[in-house]
Amino acid sequence: MQAQRRHVSRRSSANGLRACSHPWGAHRDVPEGLARVAKEIPLVILSNAMNSQIMSNVEKLGAPFHAVYTAQQANAYKPRFQAFEYMFDMLGCGPEDVLHCSSSFRYDLMSAHDLGIKNKVWVNCGHEPANPYYGYVEIPDISGLLGVVGL
Repeated sequence: MQAQRRHVSRRSSANGLRACSHPWGAHRDVPEGLARVAKEIPLVILSNAMNSQIMSNVEKLGAPFHAVYTAQQANAYKPRFQAFEYMFDMLGCGPEDVLHCSSSFRYDLMSAHDLGIKNKVWVNCGHEPANPYYGYVEIPDISGLLGVVGL
C-alpha cells in the first residue's frame, strides 16, 4: 500500500468510540499511540455515534483525524455493510486500501472480513474472546499499532 492511500480506521459501536475507550475518555495508551500513527498515516473514524455526539468523543482521543464518519451520515449502523461502503465512497478507496483497527468483532471485524478488508487489527481489551477465523493481527492495546504499521 502506498502511504498516501493507507488509512487506519478506529471503528466504534453505538456507545461511542469503542476501541478501548469509555464515555469518560480513552484508555491511557490511546491518545499517544494514535497521535504517533497519525503523523505518518491518515486516521479515519467510522462510528455508530450520532453527529451531535461524535466530536466530543473524538476530542478525547487526542489525535488528528483525516475524516470522521457517523452512522447518521451513512444512514446505517455497523455492522451493516452500508456504513463501511459509505466510508469507502467518501474516501475514494476500497477494502484493499485500509487497515481496519477495532476491539469489536460484532460491530467491525466480522463485517471488515466479509467486505474483503485483508489488513485487520484486533485490540484485545478483554471484552471479547479471540476468534482467529477473521484473520487479524492481535495487539493488547493501541500502542501495539505502531509496530503493526512499522513505526
